[in-house]
Amino acid sequence: MRDRVSIELNVKLPRTLALKGHVGVGNVHVRGMDKDIAIDVGVGDVRLAGKSVLVRSVSLDVGVGDAKLSVPGENPKATGSVGNKLRWKGGKGSAGWKADVGVGNAIVSLE
Repeated sequence: MRDRVSIELNVKLPRTLALKGHVGVGNVHVRGMDKDIAIDVGVGDVRLAGKSVLVRSVSLDVGVGDAKLSVPGENPKATGSVGNKLRWKGGKGSAGWKADVGVGNAIVSLE
């Protein structure tokens, strides 16, 4: 049996700060932020969750995997067969959320 290393890092930030991050391999879960978010993951999943009234736009780019966005009263769809792109600019807030994933999934849930 091979040795396996796993690290879980939880970071708490003031919700009113912008967030920018890069992870080579791993999963990123962000919830409850009010400002801009830009996450870049080489291999892994990105999950963002927050209030729809705070978000102006969402941009998801996934090389291999799924791009999904859940917005109350809307049903935005990703485009592409291998590379999935999803753009949404229907929000009334001021924040722009962006996720770039090489291999994995980008999932955004707005309440």
